Amino acid sequence: MTIETTATTDAGDGSTAARDAVPGVPGGPTSSGVPGGPGADWAGARAEAAVRDAARAAARVRARVAAAVAGPAARLDARRLPPWAQALLVYGVSRFFVTWVAQRCADMAAPHPGGRHWNYLEIANNWDGTWYERISVEGYPAHLPHDRAGAVAQNTWAFYPLFPNVVHTVERSLGIGWTLAATIVSLTCALVTAVVVRSLVARVAGPRAGLWTVALLFFFPSSLVLQLPYSEGLGLLLLVGVLWCLQRGRYLAATPLILLVGVARPLGVPLAAVLGVHLLARAWDVRAEPRLRAARSLAGPLVAAAAGAVAAVEWPLIVWWGTGVRSGYTRTMAAWRSTRTIVPVEPSIEVSRTFLGQQTGPLLVWAAVGGVVLWLLLRGRRAIGLDLTVWCLAYSVYLLIVLDSFTSLPRYLLPLFPLGTLLLSTSRSRAFRIALTVSFAMFGVIWTIGVWRSHTWAP
Repeated sequence: MTIETTATTDAGDGSTAARDAVPGVPGGPTSSGVPGGPGADWAGARAEAAVRDAARAAARVRARVAAAVAGPAARLDARRLPPWAQALLVYGVSRFFVTWVAQRCADMAAPHPGGRHWNYLEIANNWDGTWYERISVEGYPAHLPHDRAGAVAQNTWAFYPLFPNVVHTVERSLGIGWTLAATIVSLTCALVTAVVVRSLVARVAGPRAGLWTVALLFFFPSSLVLQLPYSEGLGLLLLVGVLWCLQRGRYLAATPLILLVGVARPLGVPLAAVLGVHLLARAWDVRAEPRLRAARSLAGPLVAAAAGAVAAVEWPLIVWWGTGVRSGYTRTMAAWRSTRTIVPVEPSIEVSRTFLGQQTGPLLVWAAVGGVVLWLLLRGRRAIGLDLTVWCLAYSVYLLIVLDSFTSLPRYLLPLFPLGTLLLSTSRSRAFRIALTVSFAMFGVIWTIGVWRSHTWAP
């Protein structure tokens, strides 16, 4: 008993001594005095713990420094923005670039009388803008004006009324000038268009294709007109709004937009073709359903198609009513043609003969049209959906038939933005898409310089 008690006491004293030998423990010595004993093991563990704590502290410091350096860049990363904000960012960059190019090119057309640079508002309101301003101030004439030869002269009935009336409302509401009000309307329409186009294309081609389509549209060579006192911005917004509603089956919302297209831009005829094909496609989809259910499913598309038929003839009927001349609209449009007559397709053929040769010109035109049609038929529906494919086909044919002013062709091509999506579908390479966008921007510089130097759009 005595031996066991002594052993236990010694063991207890030894463990106490070993514990007290650990450096830094109050009341203990600075060393156990036993090399390789329990005190040395405890000291080693404490040293390893200290090293680990120091490593963790250093890692935390490095992380904080890295966060401080990369934090602003991470917050400004465009990929972290919502999709609509990404579209607006592309829109904003494009407008800054296009405005800068326009102002730099303005001095090439004519020097300012005051010896200074032209400001933006001084160069914005030209050509079509002046016609729209006249409509805003004077309205439309009650009778068609005639020239000395007795033919109908150029007049405001050639220009659709929605844009000048919207601008007039903004002008009076804000108490600002025409050019500023028109610029605000055009920029606002283009801004909303960027968001809607991204959403429209993303539904059929994916979010990346949607954003790149916005880039191609707003860096397109003639995209400058989307911020000028022209009706292109408003017309394009209404068009993409209609296509967006069709894509989602919102026919009630689409109907008023369709009717507004008829008084905004000459887009009603090809849009009516899209609405007709859409109705036929819906009828085919519900052919196996009971009659009552099929009738309910087709009610919306039928109303939209009827609205499209109205939009196709809406403005010519209004011109007839306003002037008392049944062919008032076509006779007014003929005033802009050198022959003072409207013959379908002939202007396209004549221009091709002038620039491409008497024989080869028409052949190249028909080959180009056939190539686009074949491309759309083979890849269109899979890449951009039925509605956008039909729109591109109908609008391309419409331009071929009625287009005469080839100086305006670049801006007339803006509604064919789904072809940009189709072009993007040929390659997933980011380098290809960047190169395509940069090419559009550079051609835009060349186009703007050409327009200014030709004095077509001179201040």
